[in-house]
Amino acid sequence: MSLLAGLLLSWIPLFGWGAHAELPWRAAREPRWRPFWRAGGIPLALAAGIAIFARLAASPDLALGESLASPFAMGGTGLLLLIALAAALGSDLLLAGGGERLPAAGWRLGAFAGLLALGAFAIADARLRTAPLPAAGPLAFAAGAVATAALGLAAAQILTGPRRATALAGLLLPLHLLALPGRIWRQLLAGGDLLTAGAASVLLLAAPWLPPRLRRPAALAGSLLAALFLLRLDQLAALLPLRPVLAP
Repeated sequence: MSLLAGLLLSWIPLFGWGAHAELPWRAAREPRWRPFWRAGGIPLALAAGIAIFARLAASPDLALGESLASPFAMGGTGLLLLIALAAALGSDLLLAGGGERLPAAGWRLGAFAGLLALGAFAIADARLRTAPLPAAGPLAFAAGAVATAALGLAAAQILTGPRRATALAGLLLPLHLLALPGRIWRQLLAGGDLLTAGAASVLLLAAPWLPPRLRRPAALAGSLLAALFLLRLDQLAALLPLRPVLAP
């Protein structure tokens, strides 16, 4: 798999499921976003689902023996990904079916379903990333899930404008370094990957306070660099001996 393909397969699920929490919430307060989301929500949910399963199919070591390359696999992580996809599509059908007469409360309900989808994806992603790490415990797992969810919101705010969630994603990105063994630390240092993570954090932290014309480009660059860093972590973790995944 090429670097560009890996980057897209890493970033699209973040953006797709993050947008399902961010855009309906924004549309509840700003009706100008509603036609855009009614047209784009379902395709974006499908793109996010296809991207994550394509990523697993292209990197079978990430699946950790759970046959996750198939969307019908019902291992713990596969079930979480199916929940994420079902919640996102349920939100999209509610919002598209409600039409112009759907009140703001309906859009907030759609945003809540989207947040559930983002949370399920973030937990699944944390399971995949921390399972091979010999020192990973509940704290590293929870920190990784929260950092991934924040990064999803930051990716979505490329559309709506970077705000506090974008800065929070930059602050939390280093949590992915918890519980990494010395072997991975040495490879990250040798490959300059910590510089990638640092640049991503700085861009995301700064984006909400830059001049308006620079905010979205900074958030886009920061989220792409963060996705590239997470892709690198996945590649390095896949080289470690597998250990059993966390229980659902």
